[in-house]
Amino acid sequence: MSEKCNCSNQMSPPETCERCRREFQKKQLPDGSLRYTSEEEPIIVLASRIGSKKVRYLQMKVSKPIVECNSTEVVLHDSASKSKLQDDNKTFHAFALEYGKLVHPEKKPKHSHCNKCSEKLPSPKGEITCVQCGSYVCLCGSCLCGEKFLVQSTQQFVNLEHLEKPMSLDDRSDFLKVVIYCAKLDPPPQPRPVLRFK
Repeated sequence: MSEKCNCSNQMSPPETCERCRREFQKKQLPDGSLRYTSEEEPIIVLASRIGSKKVRYLQMKVSKPIVECNSTEVVLHDSASKSKLQDDNKTFHAFALEYGKLVHPEKKPKHSHCNKCSEKLPSPKGEITCVQCGSYVCLCGSCLCGEKFLVQSTQQFVNLEHLEKPMSLDDRSDFLKVVIYCAKLDPPPQPRPVLRFK
């Protein structure tokens, strides 16, 4: 018999049960998430459930990048111009990397599982690391900042407790999803291989 969920099924992840919250965080942004308001401001829709009256989105405003409001407060439409869509996608990609404290790594970290939710890392959706600690960032939003852990291969403890978590896990998860979404439409340049001559 399967486990029954008693969550309230609201849009905002903190209002749901822990099990539903983890599943919600693993979902990627669907195609067409980059939309425009009636004032032609670009936004990326992070969450909007069918039947819900709320929408959560990312806007390019440093003071308040992530907004949650009633769906009636924002009118969304697609861009008429493909070049505008591409330009805005690149801008959102850079914005989400900077404000999410994320980076496309040149060197792959060695850890293979999230310390918070035990998911396998890196996510098959994208290899993204934390600017502060250099570890993979899980889809749940967690990295190794503020953690103390055992490195299995060396059997030594690493202490990163002095590094403060960059932001809430929900916001970090949203920034990560935006980076993965934008990289899918506009892949980051791959580091060039180092040539060695004998």
